[in-house]
Amino acid sequence: MSENKMKQNTGGLFENRLFGRKPNAPKLLGRCIIDGKRYRISGWNNMTATGEPFIGLKFISEEDFQRLRQEHKRKKEKRQSQPEYNTNKIYNSPMDCGESDFNY
Repeated sequence: MSENKMKQNTGGLFENRLFGRKPNAPKLLGRCIIDGKRYRISGWNNMTATGEPFIGLKFISEEDFQRLRQEHKRKKEKRQSQPEYNTNKIYNSPMDCGESDFNY
């Protein structure tokens, strides 16, 4: 369903092609428009306490989604820019590591 053709208070869910690559990944992904505001939808298969299956949904506004996406991107870039710890060497104390033990 194209975003341009979405009508007020409607949306669509689709199977997540990346489902299964991450343990907590939603099985379903989609978008909707509610009261003129765009949302992203995530859906997971769940079970009630009595064992009945249902799909749990999470809605996040498009603005919040983009903000969280940028935060995630910044954190990932920061992790990648940090020196890598040399895992091939055995250290007896924190003082044993020197500058040569990090890949810059």
